[in-house]
Amino acid sequence: MDNKFEKSQAIRDKKNILFPIILVLLSTCFFYYINSSVEEFDLWPTLKFKTGDSKTYLNTGNWLLNKAKFTDVEGSVATRPFLYPFILASAELLHPWAIIVFQFFLWIAQILLVYYSALLISQSHIASFVLTCFCLSVLSPIGMVLHALTETMSSFLLTFYVATIVFYIKKGRRNIFLFLGMLSLSLLSVVKPSYLYIFLFNIGTITFLWRKRYSFLIISIFICLWPVFFQYRIMKEKFNLNKISIIGTVAINDYFLSYFELKKRGLVKNKDSKYHIGGIRKLRRNYFFNMKKSEGYVTAVRKIKNELILNVKHYPFEVISTFIDLTVENCTQASHYLQEKTNRDYLYTIVSLWQSRGLLLINIFSVLFFILTLTKKKNNLLKKDFFVINVTAYAIVLFVYISSGVSIGQGDRFLVPIYFVSYLWFFFQINMQIADYSHPT
Repeated sequence: MDNKFEKSQAIRDKKNILFPIILVLLSTCFFYYINSSVEEFDLWPTLKFKTGDSKTYLNTGNWLLNKAKFTDVEGSVATRPFLYPFILASAELLHPWAIIVFQFFLWIAQILLVYYSALLISQSHIASFVLTCFCLSVLSPIGMVLHALTETMSSFLLTFYVATIVFYIKKGRRNIFLFLGMLSLSLLSVVKPSYLYIFLFNIGTITFLWRKRYSFLIISIFICLWPVFFQYRIMKEKFNLNKISIIGTVAINDYFLSYFELKKRGLVKNKDSKYHIGGIRKLRRNYFFNMKKSEGYVTAVRKIKNELILNVKHYPFEVISTFIDLTVENCTQASHYLQEKTNRDYLYTIVSLWQSRGLLLINIFSVLFFILTLTKKKNNLLKKDFFVINVTAYAIVLFVYISSGVSIGQGDRFLVPIYFVSYLWFFFQINMQIADYSHPT
């Protein structure tokens, strides 16, 4: 009997080592294949700053490292919280490849986090391996690694957060996992400021789950709030704003209100709609820029907010229609970062298009499975593992879809941070349904 147990343990130990190694090798090969067909390997660093957004991150980072004057980059500082710009500018000082290598390892780390989280959920190496292969085959996150944008880091921090919840539930409910999860969302808030709401929601969830040692909870919350307070201090001292960024205001002015104006004029379905939206966006950018210069950031931000509120009051149906249009567009489009120089770019566009639409379908099924379980007379709702994983994943995914409704022309960029989280959530739901079917209550 002991020999059988020892053999079983030895096989399990080998699988624990073998499967992650295979996944890392597969991921590396697939990553190289996809990106080398987009651009030659030696030219990968040239893609970093192809987008205007990438340059604004570098501007803020250079200011943080005293390599740029504030007056030259104040627009970037107002929109880009400190963490990613600091990493990017520091990486540029080291080597032109540094940020690409850094983001590649973040992507690999996500692959392993998905595998080990799935393994804890299912106790099946094969099922976990298959799920992780689906994750590593998603094209958009692969293409984003070569660009100096926050999506790769945001995706890592979100995946890390969900993994900490899984580890907390399956590894003895240790408070350290809750602290690490809360810290990851805190850092995420100063990478993508819109996620501040998820971070604040999480503080409540953590308080609910915390086990004794409440002094450690208070210390943990204080530590996790520090990055947010640091960014808030920058905005307060430099712009007198009670915000951690004005990127939300910029997006509403540049994208949402521009498309809203296009819809009001009845030009959405016009054959020259791209030309018209470009003209409107340019006018709105100049309007906001001149207002910042003449009246200051506080007044400019307040006027854009008031304009949005007035439009909601006077044109509620048009505003709702605009929001729906932009949300649907951002949730069902192909990647914009796999279309550089390749004879396969049409294939990649089709694949990434259906991957983004498939993601929406997967999340819809996850919600339906969740509702199905809730409707059962005797379900696992009272179990914390069921409740916490579902509420956490649902809040993150729903928030991302909703927040995408203020932007336009981004492809599936908004979805990149939730691909792996959504796959894990769906995997968890499938395992719950199988468990309920195998052991009916």
